[in-house]
Amino acid sequence: MDNGFIGPEPGNIVINEEAYIREINDIVDDNGAVIGQDTVDTKPKKGFSNRFRINLNLRKRSNKIPGLAFGLNSNVMYSKGTSTLLWLNSTYGLYRPSSITTTVQTSFNLDPFITYSGLKGSRHTLRGRVFHQNNDNDNNQGNYNYVFFGEYQFAHRFEKIKDLTITVGAMGQYSYSVADLYAGVNLDGKNNATNVASYIQVDKKFWNRVNLNGGARFEYFSVNGNDTIIRPVFRLGASARLWKEGYIRASFGEGFRFPVIAERFIRTEVGGLGIEPNPAIEPERSWAAELGLRQGIKIGKFLGYLDAAGFYQHYSNFVEFTAGRYSDPIIPSFKSLNTGDARVYGADVSLMGNGQFTKWFGMNVLVGYTYARPESLEPLKVYGYQRPLGSTDSELTEPISQLSTTSTLYGTSSNPPSRADTAAFLANPVLKYRFEHLINADIEFMFLIKKKWKLSIAGTYRYYSYMRSVDKTFYDVDALLGWGAVAFRDEHSKGDHVFDLRASIDFSEQVKLGVSVKNVGNRVYALRPLKINSPRTTQFQLTVTF
Repeated sequence: MDNGFIGPEPGNIVINEEAYIREINDIVDDNGAVIGQDTVDTKPKKGFSNRFRINLNLRKRSNKIPGLAFGLNSNVMYSKGTSTLLWLNSTYGLYRPSSITTTVQTSFNLDPFITYSGLKGSRHTLRGRVFHQNNDNDNNQGNYNYVFFGEYQFAHRFEKIKDLTITVGAMGQYSYSVADLYAGVNLDGKNNATNVASYIQVDKKFWNRVNLNGGARFEYFSVNGNDTIIRPVFRLGASARLWKEGYIRASFGEGFRFPVIAERFIRTEVGGLGIEPNPAIEPERSWAAELGLRQGIKIGKFLGYLDAAGFYQHYSNFVEFTAGRYSDPIIPSFKSLNTGDARVYGADVSLMGNGQFTKWFGMNVLVGYTYARPESLEPLKVYGYQRPLGSTDSELTEPISQLSTTSTLYGTSSNPPSRADTAAFLANPVLKYRFEHLINADIEFMFLIKKKWKLSIAGTYRYYSYMRSVDKTFYDVDALLGWGAVAFRDEHSKGDHVFDLRASIDFSEQVKLGVSVKNVGNRVYALRPLKINSPRTTQFQLTVTF
């Protein structure tokens, strides 16, 4: 995301009528004793983004062995830019940050591959990857990592059993990171993770109408060679043609997510907010089911599909990135916690299609609406403990776990703001940071001009419903820290409507000129609390192909 619309950091002193940031640091001797202070004045940082990237893809087909191909895909990127986490406040500081982090990032990946397609319906695929990333941050959050990945896959289509295909494979991945960020438990910040898996999938078609598939995957995970777990997951799916251009589909699948290194070991501060480790976090499991119907439609020269589906997802040991007063009695920090069981159910409807009505006029349409109901199944489950608001260290004569048990969805959710009616909340335990209603619409009109020039004019509409629930701790400290988050949410309780426009003209197959205007109405909105989205932005692009 381009943060060029974000202004500079606020200064805390004025020198020659210009704002500066003054930092006063202690000077210590070899024994750690403070012997003086050092004052440093710096200009506030401003948002910017610079990127440089090179891609190289090589592929060779063997002249001696039919069906054999091999190659190497690679990418090198250098970038230098800034990022922000929180706005300064919701009045004059919406487009100014509380602080800015500058990052210099270098990364590369090498992806070798070999494929062989046999004459009797078999296919062998061997893929690998070496990935490296180095993030040099200016706030003691530097980190670098290596990822090594390999996968072998064999697929065979049986000639004597019509439309039967079996696919088997195995993969392995090893990640190694060294980071100040991930020194929350291992003080040297060195961590590694291993993931090994094998899988099988069977696909079969019956009567040229029904497709069935099923598969299993066996996963092995390990972090730092200690926390090890092995889990199988399964999936089933079916689709069938009911009538002309009418199809029904159903699927069931299991999921398993092992906590990543960051969730277990991160300890840092961003924009004044802390992020804390949780080495005891447990893996998350889930299963999901879907039932859908797709119908082809034809209205004159417009051809398309109308698709509708219902879905249900169930989570065990659901992992939430939750804000609370875990260390500081005032300033919130974040931690990944297992918050109990949860579910998400809803429906999705979409229309997609295109029409070429005359030689000089056509259109493309993509419209979709999603309703998702995210609920906690254990809103009163105690999954963590916080410090009482405003408490001092001297007051903590008992462990925090005996002083406060507010880390439940009921205790940490901003919905409802009043705790007078527990029954009302338990009947409406919506998970935090979710949109229940989403609408996306993109309509493009295409014109042929002067027999060669191709003109395209398009509009996009997006609707995000009100985010009903966020962490209540932001409400508790909002006025104290001057964020204005509560007032901003109250003013935007009806959801957000965002419009984009774009146009382009192809003068030839080699030359194209385009313009896009994002957020045409200059809507002031925040899809994530305390971080404003971009105002109206106009971009011009000239593409020349040689």
